[in-house]
Amino acid sequence: MLLKKINLNKKQPIISRPTLKNLSEIHVLFSQTLTNNFKQEGIFETHRNELEQEIESQVNTLKLDFQTKGKKEYFLIAKLNHQIVGTIAYGQANEIITKNLTLNYANIPEIKSVYVLPAFHHQGIGSLLLMKIIGALSQRKIAEFCLDCGYKTAQTFWQKKLGAPTCILKDYWANGSHHMMWHRTINEVV
Repeated sequence: MLLKKINLNKKQPIISRPTLKNLSEIHVLFSQTLTNNFKQEGIFETHRNELEQEIESQVNTLKLDFQTKGKKEYFLIAKLNHQIVGTIAYGQANEIITKNLTLNYANIPEIKSVYVLPAFHHQGIGSLLLMKIIGALSQRKIAEFCLDCGYKTAQTFWQKKLGAPTCILKDYWANGSHHMMWHRTINEVV
């Protein structure tokens, strides 16, 4: 059991499915969190094009959730005082994962789009979102998942929650900047 009981420092966020009326607010969340990530990683100035592409990719993934009613991509949002402060999703595994983890991806989704506004970090929101998305996977009889991460700060979070990565691509982004991937069963983490 890797997930521990969550101790939220403040009011409990409300976790729900997003609606189309949330699209612009979630777009802002993606923009703020990804910009913050790129700045923390020291790549904001040199990778602005990739930043814009990543923001648009996240928005398109969210739109796919709306278009398929959660069948291809499935998002959850966290709200505090009527403000969206975090997201999480699961869906088809990305190319980095499928090229580097030998799994049957027909039944193994990727947990993705885990973003919490910087002002709300270290309050248990990411942990709560993770527990809720694992619950959603379990309800759908999905027994395992994968996840990847290239951001150093987020890698620390995932190692605390999921243990050692299944695969590490050394120096993937730059010298000393690795990409990590996890493959876990639901039973391993609950």
